[in-house]
Amino acid sequence: MTKSMKAITENGDAVSDVIGELLMTAVAFLAFGIIAVFVLSFQGTTMPHVDIDGWVDVNDDSVYLRHSGGNTVDTSYIRIILNLNGTRKELSPDDVYAILGSSTWGLGDTIVINTSQLWSITISEDDYVDDTIIHTGHNIVMVSGVLLGEVIEMTATPTATPTPTPTPSGETFTPASVYDTSGGEATVGQVQTDGDSLYTTYKIPKQSTYDETAYQQFNFTPGLTTSLTRVLVRINHTEANANADNVKIKVWEQDASVWHDETIIKITTWTLDEVDVSSYIDTQNDINNLKVRYLAHTNAANKNSNIEYVAVYVE
Repeated sequence: MTKSMKAITENGDAVSDVIGELLMTAVAFLAFGIIAVFVLSFQGTTMPHVDIDGWVDVNDDSVYLRHSGGNTVDTSYIRIILNLNGTRKELSPDDVYAILGSSTWGLGDTIVINTSQLWSITISEDDYVDDTIIHTGHNIVMVSGVLLGEVIEMTATPTATPTPTPTPSGETFTPASVYDTSGGEATVGQVQTDGDSLYTTYKIPKQSTYDETAYQQFNFTPGLTTSLTRVLVRINHTEANANADNVKIKVWEQDASVWHDETIIKITTWTLDEVDVSSYIDTQNDINNLKVRYLAHTNAANKNSNIEYVAVYVE
């Protein structure tokens, strides 16, 4: 009797161990399943779906993009690319925010892009205009279509990641040092990366002409030893609250010991201007001693402008 009871007890202990392990495995499996369902469901519901009406008004050179239904979209994720009769122009999320005046793009909100004010590009009825709107958070094309003056309705659906533009074969250099003589603020860190929301503050002189002693200067020392075929100066700037009368950059040519004036467009949104200086920055000595100055003037007091990015591209 004693031997039988002992055997039953030992067998019961063994069964308890097996059942315990099975229960732990089941709990872990269920927990993983719940987490997976939650994550996948969350990702699925955040994919944007937007109905957009788009058209062009040739009378005032404006492209209209109206949110007509679907999800509200955070403007910090909206990038717009326009093809204006073969000329490609791009609006960053900061540009979209400045134009719309809101951090969200919801039902009834219209993004109005005046091409003559932004880029001095006029639109006629015979021109070709198309647009692509990208959601940078999901890296998808929300909508793409031809506008061309008549109202069209476009429904956004997730698509494959757009094919990236081929990277040019040249190199891009940012300033080695920066300084300000306008009474504002400028550091190297504020102009090294485009789109990082860091920027300089330039105090615009109140006068009818440029004050050549009030500028922000960006010094480049790339140390190139190869020949040059193309040199572009790129500057992302805005005069949003400045009422600037005129804006320009000055480019230093080392070989001739002379400053060259290059006019850029005064603008109320962040705009990346690109100036081709290949005609005079054409030697290693020129590029390795390159200096770029930013200047503006205004008829109003206590006005500022800002620079977020400065670089030189060399092929």
